[in-house]
Amino acid sequence: TKSAKVLHNLVRALAPHPGAWCEVQVKGDKKRLKVYEAEVVDAQNENDLIVPCGQQYLRLLTVQLEGKPKMSVCDFLRGISASQIIF
Repeated sequence: TKSAKVLHNLVRALAPHPGAWCEVQVKGDKKRLKVYEAEVVDAQNENDLIVPCGQQYLRLLTVQLEGKPKMSVCDFLRGISASQIIF
């Protein structure tokens, strides 16, 4: 329900430590996704990892899935289908 701007500022304030994170389901398993970089956008794009917010959208740029190294969302999506991720 929070606006994308508020969440973007939270990501910036907490990066890199302790870091902002959320829980996601990947292939049925609940995992923690740490967000290092994000930006506010006005529209969704099929090729990006976009989180709908109360106002606008948050486009994730750099993330780290629990048990994996830090990586760009482009690399993250190469290894996993966006349709397999549930926020």
